[in-house]
Amino acid sequence: LLLATPLLKRLRERGAGEIWLLCRKGLGDFALKSGLVDRVVEAAKGKGPDGWSEARAKLFGLEFDRIYCPHRSPRSAFF
Repeated sequence: LLLATPLLKRLRERGAGEIWLLCRKGLGDFALKSGLVDRVVEAAKGKGPDGWSEARAKLFGLEFDRIYCPHRSPRSAFF
């Protein structure tokens, strides 16, 4: 999240509209309180009720104009 902060600030400055953030559990509150994003979906690492499958279910069926993935991880990009 720290490394993605400049990207989120730039999107906000350019009037990107509503900004959603998918992040690990416990990081979303910072992004919301700092005004970097409008909505957060958090996921705990691993499996379980707060894991990635639950986050995927929350996002399923939503449509986004753009998706940015600042990670180099193919797994993150695929998600």
